[in-house]
Amino acid sequence: MDWEAIKEQSRIVYARTAQVLLFLQLVSYVVGCVVASKPLGPKDYVRFTYHVIQWSPGNGALNSTASLRGR
Repeated sequence: MDWEAIKEQSRIVYARTAQVLLFLQLVSYVVGCVVASKPLGPKDYVRFTYHVIQWSPGNGALNSTASLRGR
């Protein structure tokens, strides 16, 4: 096995993955700014990502629409 080739390939994969994740983070920020119709600060961006990513098990679509109607 050529450990140097494996190391180099791992570095390339890691760098590409980091670039993709950074791009997705920037796209997420731009989407947040568009939704808010203004530039977001750090606190607002964290609130936006929490709102988008939060997961509520057992809270199906019927329950969430009922809660919007005030039940």
